[in-house]
Amino acid sequence: MPASSKAQQRFFGVVKAMQKGDLPKTGKAGKIAKTMDKDDVDDFASTKHKGKPEKVKREQRVRELIKKMVREELDETTVRISTMKDVSFAGRDRLQLVGKKGKLGLDRKSVSALAKAVRMILGRSFTTHEGKLNEAKTITLPNGVKAKIEFKGITLQAKGKKPVFLDRTEMMTFFKATQKYMKQGLAAGKMSEEKLTEKIGKGISFDMLKLGNTVKYTMGMDYKVVKLSSSKATLQLINTLKNVNKSMFAKKFDINKRDFDNAILDRQIRFITKGSAKVNEGTCGYGENGELGEEPAGPHLIKKKKIKESGRNIAKTILQQLGGNKFIAMTGAKNLGFTNNGLQMKIGRNSKGITHVIISLKSTDTYDVEFIKMRGVNRKVVKKLKRVYADQLGKIFTKFTGLRTRL
Repeated sequence: MPASSKAQQRFFGVVKAMQKGDLPKTGKAGKIAKTMDKDDVDDFASTKHKGKPEKVKREQRVRELIKKMVREELDETTVRISTMKDVSFAGRDRLQLVGKKGKLGLDRKSVSALAKAVRMILGRSFTTHEGKLNEAKTITLPNGVKAKIEFKGITLQAKGKKPVFLDRTEMMTFFKATQKYMKQGLAAGKMSEEKLTEKIGKGISFDMLKLGNTVKYTMGMDYKVVKLSSSKATLQLINTLKNVNKSMFAKKFDINKRDFDNAILDRQIRFITKGSAKVNEGTCGYGENGELGEEPAGPHLIKKKKIKESGRNIAKTILQQLGGNKFIAMTGAKNLGFTNNGLQMKIGRNSKGITHVIISLKSTDTYDVEFIKMRGVNRKVVKKLKRVYADQLGKIFTKFTGLRTRL
C-alpha cells in the first residue's frame, strides 16, 4: 500500500532507517519499526511525492474509514446448513437464514438470546422426566422473531413471513456457523468451537459408565451417575453453566442404555469424566440442603435430627440461665443462634470492645465461654474460660463485656 501523503512517506522513511539500524528506535516511529513488517514499511517509504498532498485532511480519513466499513458489510459469507437451507453472514452483526419456503434475518443480540434459550430449554428436553418429553416453548427474540423450541428442533418465524424450521442436526450446524462468524453460539463459557465438532461423544458409550462418573451435556449441564445397572442409569444434576438457571433442568432422572447411546449419536453428550461416587445422605429420597440423595432415611439421619434438636434445647437453657428476654434487652444481644452444644450471639456496644460471645456445654456439665472481637474478616478471641458453672455465667459476662445482665 503506498503512502497517502508526503508527511506519511517521510514518517515511514524514518521507520525504515530505524529498522536498518541507522537511527535509534524511539517514539512512535520506534514502536512501528519494532512491530511492522519490513516489506510493508518499504511500500510506504518508497511512495513518490508527485501528486501527493502534504497531509491528508481529517474529512478524507473519515471517508476512507466509511468506505472500509461498507466493504466489510458487503463481504458476506454463506454457509450451507442442509440441502435446502443456507445462512448468510453480513460481517459479525447480522445474518439471514434462508429455508425452503421462508427466510428471516437475525442480529447479533437475537442470535445470542436464541443460543441461551436453546441451552436452557432444549438442554433439559434431552432428558426425560416422568417418562415424558418436555413440551415445546415459544420465546420472542430481541428483534421480534418468534422461536419455538422443542425436542425435535427449533422453528423461527418473523412477523408476516413463512417459518423456517431447523432440525437438531441443522440446528447444530447453524450454531457452529454463528460461533465461527459471529462468536455467538452454543459454545458458551469455556466450551470452544471444536467441542461442537465430531469429537463430541467420540469413543464413549453406556457400557463405559461407572458409579460416580460425571456426564457432560453439550447444552451446559453436568449430571452425576448415582445409580447404575446393566440397562439403566440414574443421573443427578450437579452443575450448570453460570448463566443458566438450574431450575430449568430435571434434578434427577433415569435413562436407559438405548436412549443414552442415542443421545451420544445425536451429540447431546460431550464426554464422560471420572468422579467420586460419594453422594450426600438423603432424607426420604432428598439429601442435605434439599439435594437428592442416594440413601433413604435411616438411623444416621435420626441421629442428625436428634443432635440438631439437642443443640436448640441447650441454647434455650443457656439463655434462660442468663436471664432470658431481660438479658437480651439489657445487653442488646442479637443474631442468637444454636450450635451442636451451645449458644452464640452478637452483643451491643460495650467498653471492652467485645462483639460476639459463644457459650458451649461440656460433658462435665460446665460451660466454656469465649469472648470475641470481630472487625471485618478479622476474628480475635480476647478471652476463653473453661469449667464455668451456670450460676457464674452472668457475673463473668459482665466482667468481660462491661454489660449488666440484670437490673
